[in-house]
Amino acid sequence: MWSKFKTDFAYVQTGIFDYQNSGTTLAICKKGSGLANMLDPCIEAFLETESYKELCEEYGFLNSCFENEFFDASNDPVEVYMHPTIDLTTSCSDGYCPCP
Repeated sequence: MWSKFKTDFAYVQTGIFDYQNSGTTLAICKKGSGLANMLDPCIEAFLETESYKELCEEYGFLNSCFENEFFDASNDPVEVYMHPTIDLTTSCSDGYCPCP
């Protein structure tokens, strides 16, 4: 299937992250249980630590993690699919269709 990438199909609508709220689901609970109110402050505090940055680095997600004071601006270049579609300078033949 990947051999058809850039010829038979390409990505559209890249870089849309509005659906994300701090990444992954840590816990699943009944709506209104109050668990989110207990966990959210812990998650927010962890996102500000050096340990969080080290985990991002260890698993190769430096450019897709939420940056904090421990991240440095010299990270690897951001992958094309992480850019919002409107900011793409590619063409569909590159595999990522722009959309004005």
